Amino acid sequence: MTQMKRRDVFFYLLLVTCLLALTYYVSTSDVLGNQDKDCQKQCVHDVKVIVTTFNWSIEYTSKNTSNITVADLLFECLSFWNITADTTYWSGYDSFFIVGIGNYSNGNDNRYWQYYVNDRYADVGCSKYVLDDNTEVLWVFEKSKWS
Repeated sequence: MTQMKRRDVFFYLLLVTCLLALTYYVSTSDVLGNQDKDCQKQCVHDVKVIVTTFNWSIEYTSKNTSNITVADLLFECLSFWNITADTTYWSGYDSFFIVGIGNYSNGNDNRYWQYYVNDRYADVGCSKYVLDDNTEVLWVFEKSKWS
């Protein structure tokens, strides 16, 4: 009788483990097609970011990403290339700004991180600029135009 109870306990533990594994798989994969539906509402497609200094340049392209702001796409790119970024929040703009990427920090040699979307200088904080499909973002560490 005790052997039967042990077998039952083992069976139920195995069953619960399988159900948990199945639940995890369904929630993290596209088995039910939910991610595509969500992505259609909250994703951008075919976006590219280029980060450049006077010494180096990196590129990153994403076919589909839920990182829909300029800042989000930049962080996705930097994570891919294993590069760090420093930010600061400006309450007057209700946005944060990039103050450093890698070893390049704002103010060095009067250079600052500035970004352009489809070759146009952006006039809003990078965490507020929402991307559209087929967008190219260029981050440049360049001399300030205002000094």
